[in-house]
Amino acid sequence: MHLYSITLDGETIGVRSNIDLTPIFAKWEELLHLTGVTISLGGEHEFNIEYVSASGYSVNYQEKQVQIVMPARDLHKGEVLLYAVLPFLEILHQRNAVVTMHAAAVELGTGAILLLGKIGAGKTSLTLSLCRNHQARLIGNDIVNVGLQDSKVVTHSGSKYFFLRQESIKRNIPDLLSLFPQSRKDPWTHKIHCLPDRLGITTCNRPLPITRSYLVHVDETMSDVYTTSADCLDTRLYLNENMSRYIRGTATALFGGSSRPMGYIPSFDTSDFFEMRVKMMEVLISSSQITYVAGNLQNICQHFVSEAEF
Repeated sequence: MHLYSITLDGETIGVRSNIDLTPIFAKWEELLHLTGVTISLGGEHEFNIEYVSASGYSVNYQEKQVQIVMPARDLHKGEVLLYAVLPFLEILHQRNAVVTMHAAAVELGTGAILLLGKIGAGKTSLTLSLCRNHQARLIGNDIVNVGLQDSKVVTHSGSKYFFLRQESIKRNIPDLLSLFPQSRKDPWTHKIHCLPDRLGITTCNRPLPITRSYLVHVDETMSDVYTTSADCLDTRLYLNENMSRYIRGTATALFGGSSRPMGYIPSFDTSDFFEMRVKMMEVLISSSQITYVAGNLQNICQHFVSEAEF
């Protein structure tokens, strides 16, 4: 039996395997969304993956262990193993009053601003523009970990890469179109990965209080910025879903070679976790004056800068 430890965001999960996974883990540096992950040999931990290289596909979650059966050739670069640990990692996070959110965050002024919104709302375009043109520093794009600390909501870490969609870049930041190789793909589905240094962006890796939070909608046809308070039922429903998606397994899917879900991923939510998230949600809404903001990219960024605490 081969033993490994996977550490991400300061938390560690054990891995047991009937084959040597070292060649697989050696490829992880190629996965941009795994920045910050480290692998070490040996170790038994509270939560563990048991990987079995065999024919067929199955996933079976127990209370503190998940067994994954699939051929080694279908592990690809090992991302299946990362996806498998996400629910356990979220248990460890939420024990410490930290949640994983689908959001973006940057350091601007004396604190962090949190950008929220559905897919295509413009979070990435705003993050890029703030970092490239307004001296903001990237905390996280797409995934951000936020925590409740001394009655404040703070950023902890986030994904340090950009997944750029050609259509969004064409509409909002056309000077970056040269990053895209020639392709006959539809511009909405043509996407590329970029690390911050390729874009001249600096990063922030220390905890920061969230001083402002925004639900955003970038619309280049708007000449003025529209703002209104987002302190309402719809926002609470949205934040409740966003803060619970990883602990409930709704954001995680384990795929085998057929690109179909391999098996059931249960919810690991508890009443204590729920109460913690409710408190975090209310503190975030009140302390950051959560606001809905719509307008063109340049004007929204200027609005954010004008409201930032320097």
